[in-house]
Amino acid sequence: FPSHDKATVSVAIGNLQFRTAKNISATASVSGKITFRSNNQIIAGCKNLTAVANVARNCSYRPNVRGYVTITVTLVPTDSSYQSSVTRSDRYFVYARSGSRQ
Repeated sequence: FPSHDKATVSVAIGNLQFRTAKNISATASVSGKITFRSNNQIIAGCKNLTAVANVARNCSYRPNVRGYVTITVTLVPTDSSYQSSVTRSDRYFVYARSGSRQ
């Protein structure tokens, strides 16, 4: 019978700057599809990315909001004996870029 192990995904983010592209990455415990969201909005170009078990998958994220964001990563395993997993990051602060103000 299927084990229904819970697949896990970890997220690495780092410092975020307003309107500055940043690679954020997620590493899944099993192969599947990964979708990145910021404050529940799918990040453009980061939906249903193919993920290989234990290999970091990058997403280029350019924050278009200032203040706090929560990055959420959803993993849907290829193997149906694993349950889907949603990992919600801590809240990250998006810093204004130094220099000219708009």
